[in-house]
Amino acid sequence: AQDSPAAYWPLNETSGTDALDYSGAGHTGTNNGGITQGVPGPRPPTYAGFDSGKMAYQFDGFSGNVACGTGPSLSGTNDFTIEAWVNTAGTTAGQILQQRDPNGFNGEYMLSMNLDGTIHWTVYGGGYQFDFSTSKKVNDGAWHYVAAARAGTLGVIYIDGTAAASQTSATIASLDPTISTFIGADMRPAGGGNYFNGQMSDVAIYKTALSAARIAYHFYIGQQGSTPVVLQIVPGGYIVDSKPSGTLYPGRNNGASWTASVTDTLQVT
Repeated sequence: AQDSPAAYWPLNETSGTDALDYSGAGHTGTNNGGITQGVPGPRPPTYAGFDSGKMAYQFDGFSGNVACGTGPSLSGTNDFTIEAWVNTAGTTAGQILQQRDPNGFNGEYMLSMNLDGTIHWTVYGGGYQFDFSTSKKVNDGAWHYVAAARAGTLGVIYIDGTAAASQTSATIASLDPTISTFIGADMRPAGGGNYFNGQMSDVAIYKTALSAARIAYHFYIGQQGSTPVVLQIVPGGYIVDSKPSGTLYPGRNNGASWTASVTDTLQVT
């Protein structure tokens, strides 16, 4: 909410055909096909920033999708960011979020998973601005935070808060707001459906290019919650890793001295 999403679908619903938009913009999506609602989403203790009862959608990989209409569709050459939490062990290609429909593709974007579990990012308008993939995979049956941003001529894919791949373009493609937005499927006939096979939660669109630090913070809050990381030198010159869950990585102090205690809740490095 601090970053003012233009659309935000938690996918918390346990019944019905509506996927509610919590951004306040009223971009309610319509659930179609093979979607199972109310499956467990990212939850504590592994994902401490979520509620213990967090729900998600299960997409069947054959027909499940959320049709969001043109309300949340993006326009022109402005910067933007999209994000979602996904959990899949699938070995089939599938769309996570896209602006592409039966009426057109000239002015589209697509964030998708490839057959091998890598993440792909496409922006097209009169030609490809971005068309590239990560080498890191997400189809390991665990929850992952994925995001993609356009900042002018720079495109970046993030996985779990860290830049996983990037591409620079010569021009900036213009997006067409008359093309509809879909979660979980490619609804253009040439896409063959390309339905996502797995669970999905907390899908959002921002009309700005979120900084790398801000995207890292989104992942940090989801995984660690609001508990701050505390740096403390202990005898022997070691730096304690104080995060509440996950693998601990203590460091060694090399000449730094500490004169004050500061809680930093805005940036993660």
